[in-house]
Amino acid sequence: MMNRPSDYLLSLADKICIDPSLPETIRMELAAEHGLNGGTRTYSRHSGDISGLSTRYRAPQALAAPANNGLLLRHSPEHIVSIGEQSPGLLIHPQVYGSGDRFHLPSRLIKQGEMLPFYPLASLRSVLIRVDGVWRRAKLHFDQVKISRYFRNLGGRTIEHSVAVSRELKCRQNAIQDSYDDDEKAVPKIELDFLLDRSGSIFAPGRDPELPIDDSRRDGEWGCLWRQDSGRTDSPQLLIPLFSFYGTAGSEAEEPAERLLDFIISKSGMKIDDFIFTRLMAPIIRAWVAVFRQTGIIWEPHGQNIVFALDSSDLMPCRILLRDADTAVSSARRTELGLPSDRFYARNVHDHSGSTEMPAGDRSEISRVIDISMGINCFEYLARLSETRITGSGAVLADRCRSLFQEIWPEHNQWLTRWVYSYAPSPLPQDRNCYPLIMRPDLAPKWRPAGLS
Repeated sequence: MMNRPSDYLLSLADKICIDPSLPETIRMELAAEHGLNGGTRTYSRHSGDISGLSTRYRAPQALAAPANNGLLLRHSPEHIVSIGEQSPGLLIHPQVYGSGDRFHLPSRLIKQGEMLPFYPLASLRSVLIRVDGVWRRAKLHFDQVKISRYFRNLGGRTIEHSVAVSRELKCRQNAIQDSYDDDEKAVPKIELDFLLDRSGSIFAPGRDPELPIDDSRRDGEWGCLWRQDSGRTDSPQLLIPLFSFYGTAGSEAEEPAERLLDFIISKSGMKIDDFIFTRLMAPIIRAWVAVFRQTGIIWEPHGQNIVFALDSSDLMPCRILLRDADTAVSSARRTELGLPSDRFYARNVHDHSGSTEMPAGDRSEISRVIDISMGINCFEYLARLSETRITGSGAVLADRCRSLFQEIWPEHNQWLTRWVYSYAPSPLPQDRNCYPLIMRPDLAPKWRPAGLS
């Protein structure tokens, strides 16, 4: 009989044939990332698209043994620009370095590199890799590889923007934490933390490291990001992406008898709707509002970017961690806070002014991340699970979420739209990676209060 989530995940790791030579903690992380994502990407016709990525780099093939090697290029000042703290170097996916001529990688540079085995996480371009005896998490550049809606090139500007957002979150962490903790009714107290993009390496031969982020001479740059490890040594905690709570085993494995959420709730003795709201939804809303109010950062909350740490003693979520700093920024909010916005990539910075890409400026992006990423892509799945046990509880959960937004965000009317905005079905003709936002008169705000504009 399995009494701990670790037992549950190790059993699943065996079922989906994750490399048995890996440490238990790594096997559990990979099991949570890959073994419980069945049925979690039904929200969009784009969500299951993995065009152009060889099957050898996907689960389950990429998990069974260290057959895939990333190319790690150490410091080479004439070719690589380092951003942020202590970058181990430029990590290149084999599907990229295998096309070295197209990427203008000097053969001498490739020969100097180290080949290191890696294991993909759920996003497929984020990987676990052991560098200098330490397990690290990196986000890699793809080219001509479409995952979900986008071609997943990781450009130099995006790398620098992500590190700048991470620096801002770190710099403002005390203010964010105070805002997050200000909700005295929040029981239990679930800590807020971040998995920051602390450093990056950019392939930019001959480029001046001080060249501004928006300079057109930076077109064509690409590289990788290195994410901090926010594990705890003082008490063992298991990090679980949100989708692992409501997902099932995919077709590559025998489906477990119960979801991870069912397993944890059975141990807690709580009603499913109370657990979902107090332990999952409320911390997500409180974290989002605290980050926006204190920084103007419009964090993207979906099933991969939200991570929970489970306490080993009672199996309860005890920390919420936010990851992936490639986000939009509201310059309007930062102006109110007296904070500059020029350190970020201008394309990701928005005020209230409308544009082709964002008809209601930053407010249309706020609608999208709350109504679509948080609401349809996450909360709807949790609400459906609650409905299977308690009829009508889904509507109650939506009411509780709207009330919480109103309670902890007094000025929400200034930032929320009356309408829902989502991505257009097709990208702009001039940019295959830019899907403009469109108003959705067929949808009404469900998980947050409607605004006035």
